[in-house]
Amino acid sequence: MNNSKSYRTWIQSDDNNSHGGITVYTVACNLSEGIQADVFAFEHDAYLYLVDQAEGLTDAQRIELVQLADLPDREPFWDVFNASVSPLTSYRIESLTLQLQANLF
Repeated sequence: MNNSKSYRTWIQSDDNNSHGGITVYTVACNLSEGIQADVFAFEHDAYLYLVDQAEGLTDAQRIELVQLADLPDREPFWDVFNASVSPLTSYRIESLTLQLQANLF
């Protein structure tokens, strides 16, 4: 069974530009209710979504993680995140830069 959905999101070309491409961030979560994956155009949004989806966090931990997501250094975020989430779940964020081709028509 395929439960996939497709969405189109327009962003300014200079908001997420990597030399003629766009960087996308994939968040994958293996949760108690199953596996889910979502894609984001901005790294900060991917981290906020991860905090929102994580199982086993207290409200105080979520607030701290949101603050840590604002920092350029991701190590403190992952230290707190990995120490706080349920050990029965797993999470991953990956980035990929897609090279865009000019419209040939």
